[in-house]
Amino acid sequence: LLHLADRTRTADPVRSAAMRSQAALLSLTIGDQQLGLAAATQAARDVADLHDADRLPVVLVHALALALANDSAGARALLTTCEPLLAAVDPLAIDQLPVVAANTYASIEDPAAARRWLEAGVRSTRSSGAVGLLPFLLTWLAAACWRDGDWRAALTHAHAAVELAQETGWATEEPQALAMLATIEAGLGMDAACREHAARALRLGAATGLRIVEARAEHALGLLELGAGHPQVAVAHLTVTAEFALAHGLGSPVLLDWAGDLVEAQVCAGTPERAQRALAVLEREAAAPGRPLADAIVLRSSALLLGDDEAAEPAFIEALRRHAEAGRPFEEARTRLH
Repeated sequence: LLHLADRTRTADPVRSAAMRSQAALLSLTIGDQQLGLAAATQAARDVADLHDADRLPVVLVHALALALANDSAGARALLTTCEPLLAAVDPLAIDQLPVVAANTYASIEDPAAARRWLEAGVRSTRSSGAVGLLPFLLTWLAAACWRDGDWRAALTHAHAAVELAQETGWATEEPQALAMLATIEAGLGMDAACREHAARALRLGAATGLRIVEARAEHALGLLELGAGHPQVAVAHLTVTAEFALAHGLGSPVLLDWAGDLVEAQVCAGTPERAQRALAVLEREAAAPGRPLADAIVLRSSALLLGDDEAAEPAFIEALRRHAEAGRPFEEARTRLH
């Protein structure tokens, strides 16, 4: 796509930008943040003179790339121009713009908007009988429900995504859905199911070349071990996720959230000195405006690393204040537990 975009840029800059934008979205999907951001930025420049409706697909991908790169303000500004146009978008179109928008909203910590667009997409797709699109939509809806603390719905959607991906032969979506299912099961303490689904995700992800699936499945296993009181084992799993994220410039965005878990695992394993790299990632995430959850997690992590109850108390109190704005009950509960 990038090769074709380069070849056609002079003759047909609009079509070239569309191809470059699709390449950017694919790059972001497989976790290559650096390439995705560069391609999305160039595509946006090439359609800057078009009307808003004509450049909507390119602008939305650019917004997602900015959000994943921790430019919340830039992403919000682009979403403001896109929001009025999204209602007219065909939910069955191949580019799935409502899902792109939903993941952008999730990445800038607007979970209500993210879930609203995903639920609307699922309703439209079901009413149209477009079964082939449902695994993709349901995986992301499961992720949104997981973040909201609606774990029963998350589990249901993730199971449905796995089953429909198998039935429709969607080889690249099945491991993504399995990794999401394993994450939810880790939170619920469903040990055997989590391990089984994570193992299947790892196997199918390797077969399709999706390394981001490995990162997500390892994160699920790390969360499971952390909850079971095995922090050293959790560190081993979470380090795999961290290495993938850092190698691809991903940091710790909402779509591959790992750094807070790794700091906690390192502290519980008795090796807090090894948590500094993950803490630095959290601090970069929290530096963006309008990120109360990122603020809360970096405060919790900093408090844990102090290793002194009295010294840590102000950071924990401030973390809980930020949690009240974020609307992520699982993360707030973890802070209260500590």
